[in-house]
Amino acid sequence: MHSISILPILDFSKYIRSLQWLPVHIHSLALSGGESVLRGRAALCPISRLPRIIHANDPWLTAIRRAVTKALGDENVLIGSIGSCQWEYPLWFAAQHKAQLIVILPSASINRMSDLIAEATTQLDLDSNRTTFIQPIFNIKPVKEALLHSRDRLALALADVVYPIALRPQGFWVETLTNVDFVDYSFQCEYPENKPNKPDIKISNTALVNWQDYLYHWTRGAYQPWLGERAADYFQALTDTAFGNPRDALATLSFIIQTGILRGEGKMFRGQTPAVSFTSLSPAQMLRKRRFRNALGRMNFEPYGIAIPRPALENLGAKPVIYGNDDFHRSLYEAEKPFFQHISLKSTSDWASECEWRLLGDLDIASLKNEIKILVPTEADRLRLPVQFQPQTIVLS
Repeated sequence: MHSISILPILDFSKYIRSLQWLPVHIHSLALSGGESVLRGRAALCPISRLPRIIHANDPWLTAIRRAVTKALGDENVLIGSIGSCQWEYPLWFAAQHKAQLIVILPSASINRMSDLIAEATTQLDLDSNRTTFIQPIFNIKPVKEALLHSRDRLALALADVVYPIALRPQGFWVETLTNVDFVDYSFQCEYPENKPNKPDIKISNTALVNWQDYLYHWTRGAYQPWLGERAADYFQALTDTAFGNPRDALATLSFIIQTGILRGEGKMFRGQTPAVSFTSLSPAQMLRKRRFRNALGRMNFEPYGIAIPRPALENLGAKPVIYGNDDFHRSLYEAEKPFFQHISLKSTSDWASECEWRLLGDLDIASLKNEIKILVPTEADRLRLPVQFQPQTIVLS
């Protein structure tokens, strides 16, 4: 790990094209890595904040690869950042080609800079000897939107050439680059939109005649790394796949049954205690509740799942979710609160109708492999599963 030094903004100004691009709230920058990288020509590939649905054949991914290849061929350093796919994918792709990099870290306590560097290096397969990290230090920390724009403006200040990729109409980058004279639009492509996909699935298979004896975990495709997966491995899959989502619902289901682990997640729960969710509804009942959630940019679930005997899950500590308002939540014992789901008369989400159960932590399904049933919508999906799991797989349609 390189040492960290602090550069006042006036000392840093010798590395930038113009002071006009520097955010006014930055008074100095923390630097880790070689300053010599800052003296070379640098390229920036700006992309507006992307929709959450990503496919391997999206034009902006191809455009990034072409633009980065051009930038590196002209012996430019690549400028990037972390925290979102549109910033991280170009960095990862450039790192695969042994490029020199400038990485702008998000504003945080200077004491966290080493941790941020270590995380970024691991997640993106960065070569620390070819990477210089910069973390802005503010007089007064701006609000979130201004903070993101400060990062963008700092990146622009360091750039000698800009290759826009996919810019949102009337967005920050379109407005900012209007009067910039070092922009090359050769790689610009249309800004992508969310593309929800909800094929009709009709339940015709009655193999689960005793459906009430099971609880069901329904999965969905991911448009980001799986839980526990590095961003570098996800980006490699995006690059190697010709079409579609390399982390689609069937791939996710295959990953779960091959690793033998259903990982608990807590982002959507009050208190954020990691838990695995199930439903006691039959497949036919639950599939009628499929929705595209605009706020999340994805389907709530897809027709790929695992059925596990209810008694086995109860023995492991699974319990039905407790639905109620804030007053009811305050009345619960601490041990009950991870099983709570808020409902409100004002809400349009009918959470209680999903009949949810939760199991805290992760679930080792490998230990239940002789008891579980795997659910997929079509025979073609069953045949794409690992051979050893096909006999216990039920085709729903």
